[in-house]
Amino acid sequence: MINCGLKDELLVTLVQSVGKGMTPQLSDLIITNNPEITMKGLIAFLDLTSSRFLSFSLLSVKVIIYNPFRDNLETDKMYFADQEQSSSLKRLTYGLNAADDLPGLLAGGAIPSLQYLNLRRAKVAGASLSKLLPRLKGKDGISTLVLDGIKLAGSKVLKELFGMFITIH
Repeated sequence: MINCGLKDELLVTLVQSVGKGMTPQLSDLIITNNPEITMKGLIAFLDLTSSRFLSFSLLSVKVIIYNPFRDNLETDKMYFADQEQSSSLKRLTYGLNAADDLPGLLAGGAIPSLQYLNLRRAKVAGASLSKLLPRLKGKDGISTLVLDGIKLAGSKVLKELFGMFITIH
């Protein structure tokens, strides 16, 4: 479903029409370059691929970022799966989409079977990506992470990623 103009409302309607958990065998989802999909639409896809209906809670944490020219108040979002059963997806290609909330969704326990995550040229901040670090550890974690086209040079998350895999003596 590359660049096909998908919208959240269509995906939610699809889940309501077809039924939750109707495609639990789906393991590979490519929804690249559909910029109008938000986490609401992605969660609808997850509902389709779950053996049971998932519900997600949104935890909002307020983070104050100091800017000498203007005070900003940003909300950092983290999603948590409310049920043990979750999506059967093993591969998710989500490039060229707004993905700042995706690492929080994954860190909250959604898609525990996910092995491959492609965020090529996605709009995602390094601070959001750092939430993925725990999912990269262990044998059941994400084994392939594609970050092509995301500016990470000199960022904290890049150093953290290198630190996970490279030991410097």
